[in-house]
Amino acid sequence: MRALAGSIAAQYEVLRKNGYSPSAAFKVSLPVKKRALLFHQTANRIIKKN
Repeated sequence: MRALAGSIAAQYEVLRKNGYSPSAAFKVSLPVKKRALLFHQTANRIIKKN
């Protein structure tokens, strides 16, 4: 989870440096990482079943 939080923070900072407002940077960063987390959780469940 720390790696995910660090990744979100880094992406947020890059977006802010490129002119995104705080709210826009947050709205872009969070859904992308949320999908990645859900994908990894699903993949881990499938692997454990096999």
